[in-house]
Amino acid sequence: MLAVALSVLLAQDQDEDTVGKMAAFFTIVGDTLALFALQPNLFRDCRSLCPPESETGQEADTEEDLNSQKTP
Repeated sequence: MLAVALSVLLAQDQDEDTVGKMAAFFTIVGDTLALFALQPNLFRDCRSLCPPESETGQEADTEEDLNSQKTP
């Protein structure tokens, strides 16, 4: 029921072409999630293709960094 309600909200005030594109997008997302559920190693292999965070220059905040940013 939640999926139907979300679909109605997404389709509201959209033309047929846009709704079709959204349908194709969410079909691909759903199919990919189902594939990952059936083959979890595939997900791990895809993640290994991403460079480590230190190579991207966008390191994630550590708990220590987050704590030092808090104001007393």
